[in-house]
Amino acid sequence: MTTNIRVSRTEDLFTENNVMNLTQTRPSTALAGASWVADEAPPHKALLAVLNHVLALVKKELPCSELWLLAGTRVWQPDTRVVRYYKLWGALRARGLKVPDDIQSSEEVMMQSEGKLKFFGAARLSELAAEDVAQFLLKEHCAYLVALPRDLPRHTLLELGWTGDLSSDSEIINHLVAADALLLKRIGEFDDLERGLLALGCPPVVNALFRKSPS
Repeated sequence: MTTNIRVSRTEDLFTENNVMNLTQTRPSTALAGASWVADEAPPHKALLAVLNHVLALVKKELPCSELWLLAGTRVWQPDTRVVRYYKLWGALRARGLKVPDDIQSSEEVMMQSEGKLKFFGAARLSELAAEDVAQFLLKEHCAYLVALPRDLPRHTLLELGWTGDLSSDSEIINHLVAADALLLKRIGEFDDLERGLLALGCPPVVNALFRKSPS
């Protein structure tokens, strides 16, 4: 069965549109958006169909970018030997999520504040199957997909941190938009029928995903 994917896009997410209306402070550069949503299949299959479609677009139309999965810790954790031992990827792996086994394919930073810890990391999508990524996004809220220019320092990105809530993550959004990167966020909570992806970026980057191939 072919999954029907509904597509919407806008040149400005801060005006009335069919993608998403943002309420945080408008960035200094224009912020465009697009969404791909499916509701004809169980949540995992719907998200997987959208994910495969969008990743194919990114790889074709943004060939100078690399796809990364961003994950992080939403709340501060106690500074204990166990937390320091597992860090981010180890803790996610202990929860049963599929993450890279090869340390060369992932990066991670640790933040400290008032005796508490947070972790943020990035993993190359080339090391993960699309099905694993779909399952990860369904189970982990504090996560994004990003298409990054190859020369963009990832360590600087990780040090910004994020929550997984677009309304609270203006700092990392502004950083990515200014760098001509693309941010992808899962659409749909556990009780929603619709599942898909939302893309945010500067207008030229978002519009590139809708280029028509020469006939």
